[in-house]
Amino acid sequence: AIVTNFNIVSKEVDALSVSVERPFIVRNTAKESVCRQRFDIAHEIGHLVMHEGIVTGDRTTENQANRFASALLLPRPMMLKLYPRPNGNRLDWKGMREFK
Repeated sequence: AIVTNFNIVSKEVDALSVSVERPFIVRNTAKESVCRQRFDIAHEIGHLVMHEGIVTGDRTTENQANRFASALLLPRPMMLKLYPRPNGNRLDWKGMREFK
């Protein structure tokens, strides 16, 4: 898939994908977080992989694409290994920031 950056007028649209012979993804540059950009692209890849020929945008397909993106960017074994453990009853905020 080709990823193209556009400043989409609406900030409510993070990205979109088009499933044609050479699929492409359009990403909204209004979202400046690199982490969010990666997630948006992975989410759209999920739509391209799982939802070809299906109308998306409903809760089910969006949740599926979110789960795909999460697993692609951070597989469960890596999450379990690297996610900072709480220190007693306190969250390790510094560790969580570094993890991100």
